[in-house]
Amino acid sequence: MHYASGMTYLAYHKIKFILLLSIEFVLITLHLALAKPHPGDTWAVTNEWHFWLGLIFGYYVIYYMYTLACSECGYKQIWRSNNCMDWRMPGAKCWHCRHSLEKN
Repeated sequence: MHYASGMTYLAYHKIKFILLLSIEFVLITLHLALAKPHPGDTWAVTNEWHFWLGLIFGYYVIYYMYTLACSECGYKQIWRSNNCMDWRMPGAKCWHCRHSLEKN
């Protein structure tokens, strides 16, 4: 894959991750602004397009976070365990085996 203007593999994935999180934030804000209150049951499933757009895009962000892995050892670079709160931005080297994540 060719990256724009000398961008490295790592820089591309960091920028993409930040962009995906920003888009998800905008979609959540859009949903909160457009959502109509549900009478009675607050756990009712809605069929409003902005809810489903944010939900599906959120699943894509989670999938993207889960699939970024080290090519050497296979450990995930954003989520380090099954705990959803144990995540970090990918660095220049794998956090587990210290292999460089840069690809030519």
